[in-house]
Amino acid sequence: MKIIILTLFFVLCYLTQHIGNAVKVNMLGISYENSQLMYQTFVEKEFNKYAEENHLNITLKIDIKKNLRQKDSWEYLKIQVGSAVQKTKMKYSENKFEMFFYDNRFTNLFGPYLMNLNYVFTEGDLDYYDPKIIEETCIYDEQLVGIPMGVSYNALYSNNLLLNKYNKSAPRTWDELINTCKYIMKKENNTDLICYNGLFEDSDQGLNSLYEFIYSNRDSYDSNYPNSEDQAFKDSLITLKKVKDEIASDKIFANNDVYAYDKLMDGNFIFLKYEILDKSLYNSTIYRVSTIPGGKRVLSGSMIGGDNIGIFKDLDEEKREATYEVLYFLTSKEFKKKLFENEISLTPVTELMDDKEICKTMPCDLLKKIQFTSEPSFLKDGPNDFRKKYKKYIFDYLYNNKTLEETVKDVVNIDKVYYISMSTKDSNVGFLFFLCFALVTLLMVLSLAFLFMKQFKGAFKYLPTDFWIISVIGSIIISCVPFVSYGRVSPMKCYFKILLISLGYTISVTPSLYKLIGQHPGRNKISTWVNENRYMFFISNILIDLLLNSISLASPYASNLVLINGGGSFETCRFDSINLIVVFVYKFIVIFLFLYLIFIEWNISNTLYDVRFTVTAIYCDILTFILVYVFNFFEFKRYEYNFSIQTVIISLIAVSNYIFLYAVRILFKIIRKGDSYFELNEKTEVQPKSINDNDSDSKSEKRRSNFVSKMMDYHSRESAIIDNNNPTIISSIIEINDK
Repeated sequence: MKIIILTLFFVLCYLTQHIGNAVKVNMLGISYENSQLMYQTFVEKEFNKYAEENHLNITLKIDIKKNLRQKDSWEYLKIQVGSAVQKTKMKYSENKFEMFFYDNRFTNLFGPYLMNLNYVFTEGDLDYYDPKIIEETCIYDEQLVGIPMGVSYNALYSNNLLLNKYNKSAPRTWDELINTCKYIMKKENNTDLICYNGLFEDSDQGLNSLYEFIYSNRDSYDSNYPNSEDQAFKDSLITLKKVKDEIASDKIFANNDVYAYDKLMDGNFIFLKYEILDKSLYNSTIYRVSTIPGGKRVLSGSMIGGDNIGIFKDLDEEKREATYEVLYFLTSKEFKKKLFENEISLTPVTELMDDKEICKTMPCDLLKKIQFTSEPSFLKDGPNDFRKKYKKYIFDYLYNNKTLEETVKDVVNIDKVYYISMSTKDSNVGFLFFLCFALVTLLMVLSLAFLFMKQFKGAFKYLPTDFWIISVIGSIIISCVPFVSYGRVSPMKCYFKILLISLGYTISVTPSLYKLIGQHPGRNKISTWVNENRYMFFISNILIDLLLNSISLASPYASNLVLINGGGSFETCRFDSINLIVVFVYKFIVIFLFLYLIFIEWNISNTLYDVRFTVTAIYCDILTFILVYVFNFFEFKRYEYNFSIQTVIISLIAVSNYIFLYAVRILFKIIRKGDSYFELNEKTEVQPKSINDNDSDSKSEKRRSNFVSKMMDYHSRESAIIDNNNPTIISSIIEINDK
């Protein structure tokens, strides 16, 4: 009996260890390719068999979501990916996924959510993969986010019966294809026979067909995908239209892959472009399968398709090792060999195409000749709107008789990033604003000469001469801010834009703040220190500004891409950082301090006009700072408007501070020549009030403990108090000469 109980105990322990604790790894596949449904059955079966044989206690479950909306797969996949990611991030979700199984054309869509697999594999582990496939289909933001499960290519299917009948070979160039088609069509006189299909339908498939056709017309074997301004790009469009007009039609060219497959089966074709299928086709005597033609005999082109597998970035710790185990198995050379042998997919492993046993039935020689490409980088890295426009503009040329010049211009504009510069090629806005800046800056600099003119001495006694110069320099710095926006936008430029506004404003208004604090009607240590250490006061304000702005370097500002309706785009700074709010809050604290000091010194007679000029400048600053902040939430679709409005708003700060803190004194003096509103009347007798004076005003002040009462008392005073023991605290009480 004891033996039976012990046996049952060990059996239960074994079952608990090997069955009860099995880890389930969920993989999500999203695509419209039927091949993924084959993957689902084959991959699940093979891995779970391997896991059972090796007692891994891991079960793989694959869920395939098929996309039936082939016309815009990107938008459909974006929704599906977002939904899957949200479920996966939910802590107690029953629909969590550890792995993604995705079309390699959408690596940039899945990439942000996938783990960097460079930390999973060691150097050399993936050397048996084709490095170009890895580079073009598995990298996102310089990180390895996927491993190829399998690949697919397109090829040219030639009707071998017709080619042999007329002693023709499979074409190597597009001109050869056109000439062979024309010859056979003329001989056959069969209305059901088609020359070439193209697969240029209004869908993702049509877009891929454009990629591979243009790539097949590049300059040389080692050339990259033609740039929109290259002659090779223009030649490829001319050749494409020539193929359609001379040996096909709009209807034939725009048909989908179902039509192509039907033609492949009924044999009513001379040439067909289609995916490389099972060995029964390329080993058949009816078909001759070769690479797609090119602009030259040494060139060809095929869009690489297939699927990658990746791991969700926020992987649960308890499933990490199990998920890695699944990944190691699915990316192993041995498993890739099984996929290739069983015709589940073509292989991304280069050495398998040299395996003699496999190559007896598989088209290894053809696969070695394939010159594949992936989506052009400017479309891959751009928004989906770029793809739509690229296809639309070229299809308008192909089907709607749009001119080549218009098409090239529109395509160039798709990824063209417009920016302000001194050049007048795209816009003269940058040059015009530069002229305005140069004129205003010159005016500001030349106006400093009034500081040294004897007849204007009285107008500038409010501040020391060097502080007037500093204030004007601050306005010049602010007016320089728009020039940071010249050229392409970068995070560092965004940082310097805010830094210059903040620093320029501080330099511009600190001299006036020094004066207001220094002549505070009340006796305090701060006003004493400010009067005696004005340079230290100025430098401390600059240091506070630099410190607050330096915090932004920890979380840099980002740029935002704005699409222009007519094509192209431009970049703006996205100021959504908390650091910007901190800087703005500090500025408004300074402004509040200004308003407080202005209020209590409002009626001091010898600075009556100075205070009013200052408050006007402050009110203008409040308005413009609000406009700067609000402007950040508006998006203009013209880069010239965006720059111009921004520049005008920022210039308001510079110009208003310059005018109301400095230039108005010159104008006031010139306009009112007979008055001396700014000149001190040195003949006025000063009646200072001692700290120990017990007059009625002093007694009254001591009795007032209420803050508001004190403020109102200060506000009503027409003179500042002088401390006999420290006469440098406040300026003398001097009446203004109205004569």
